[in-house]
Amino acid sequence: MRSLLVDVYFEIENINTSETSKTFLLSILEAVAQADSKSRSQNIRWGIRRGFERGNSKFYNRKCYGYINALYILIENSPTL
Repeated sequence: MRSLLVDVYFEIENINTSETSKTFLLSILEAVAQADSKSRSQNIRWGIRRGFERGNSKFYNRKCYGYINALYILIENSPTL
């Protein structure tokens, strides 16, 4: 947005990107949000792996369209979704 010379105003945080000090604050908030997102992603991945290891994964009972039961026999002429 800055390359297009467009200023953005965030009402809740009271941040206007036209002010240099506010741009720095926005960069800090962006870094914190990115770290939080990465941490959540790692926690979710860990939980999924742990579920597979313990045998209580929620992915075990999911339907696999185009296959018969748990035998995983491919149905040749199955309709596409």
